[in-house]
Amino acid sequence: MTHVLRARRLLTEEGWLDDHQLRIADGVIAAIEPIPAGVTERDAELLCPAYIDTHVHGGAGVDVMDDAPDVLDKLAMHKAREGVGSWLPTTVTTPLNTIHAALKRIAQRCQR
Repeated sequence: MTHVLRARRLLTEEGWLDDHQLRIADGVIAAIEPIPAGVTERDAELLCPAYIDTHVHGGAGVDVMDDAPDVLDKLAMHKAREGVGSWLPTTVTTPLNTIHAALKRIAQRCQR
């Protein structure tokens, strides 16, 4: 399946490109190309890669250590709104059994 995302400005490793589109085929970037003449709609003002956050204790009013079923889902949605595509849940210094419980919840969520 092929998707096309068009943006007024698109960030690449070479820098910003104006009025370009990203063609995605089977989940892989197949091409970055100028938007064809006459096409006026844009999917985004700016299009850039998602960030990777390697140290996340919490956000949006929840904490990785919280013992609640939807904590990681809430964090994932919060991080996505911030432009983060991948993130690493990070525990805090606390008794070992509390850390183990948090890690078990994280592992279970990763299995879904």
